[in-house]
Amino acid sequence: MYLAVYGTLRKGFHNNSLLKDSEYIGNGKTVNKYCLRASGIPYLSKEPKHNVVIDLYKVDKDLLEGRIDSLEGHPRWYKRELIDVSVDNEIYKAWIYFNETDKPVIESGNYEELFNK
Repeated sequence: MYLAVYGTLRKGFHNNSLLKDSEYIGNGKTVNKYCLRASGIPYLSKEPKHNVVIDLYKVDKDLLEGRIDSLEGHPRWYKRELIDVSVDNEIYKAWIYFNETDKPVIESGNYEELFNK
């Protein structure tokens, strides 16, 4: 199964170590538009705003339903859903975590924007 990550689980961020034994597929974007927001940590809402930048990993069920769901507080805090993502012009069905909030929008759709100013 595939996991699309858009925030602290991405390469170069502190929670990425949880994915150290997972296969990195590549960097891409969501096929549909969503809204990436942040206030310290990132949030993804279903408001159609931009194609969100993601890193895609192939993960096993135990990791996803164990450590990753626990980190994200699924299903109480973030809610995991299947969406389409594009990496190197190939479409994948991937799990991603949503949390509807009114935190500030990241206009580029890229969480790295907060750290590259």
